[in-house]
Amino acid sequence: MGNNPVKTVRSFSMQVEPPMLTKEHEKIIVQTWHGIRGDLERIGLLMFTGLFDQHPETKKYFGLPGMPITEQDKQNMVRVREHGLRFMNVVRDLLTHIAEKNRQKVDQMLRDLGRRHLSYEADINLMDVFGQQFIMSIKPTLSKSWDKKVEDAWINLFKYISFMMKQGLLEAISESVAKNGEPAQNGSHRRQRRRTNSSQI
Repeated sequence: MGNNPVKTVRSFSMQVEPPMLTKEHEKIIVQTWHGIRGDLERIGLLMFTGLFDQHPETKKYFGLPGMPITEQDKQNMVRVREHGLRFMNVVRDLLTHIAEKNRQKVDQMLRDLGRRHLSYEADINLMDVFGQQFIMSIKPTLSKSWDKKVEDAWINLFKYISFMMKQGLLEAISESVAKNGEPAQNGSHRRQRRRTNSSQI
């Protein structure tokens, strides 16, 4: 993809404290999750089709063509559906740890995801876009309970997700630089990214 992960997180490296994710935020997120957890495939598809419509530049990170993807393009629609469901399953696993009040597992899971993105050569800053699109996708389903407190809780969750993933990416970059003298993002990782593309979120 040609991204430089060092440049990607340079501005982030100045931020020391994670965004605030309060117990009240966690309570609201877990409660509202119950209203969408039975509809993950549909919401995931809605999210990713919206993401690719609004931000077509993101398609390249998922091995999808640059042209618009239509319902008639069955092969790529299957892939979009798979990416959407995979993303929603990751959110589900994250919410399980939050419901269990296990912040250590939450943080470790997000750091590991961030570390994986070094080999993907993905733009980690796109997590902010994912958060926005996710919120737009769940809002209609939660219309009866949606208010500013619910929106703020989900916004803060994705700010926290982005922060912790960037921490994981920074750790992976530092380890790679210490071992190789530069971030490992060339040849072998491009081949690895092609092999593992189906597992990327």
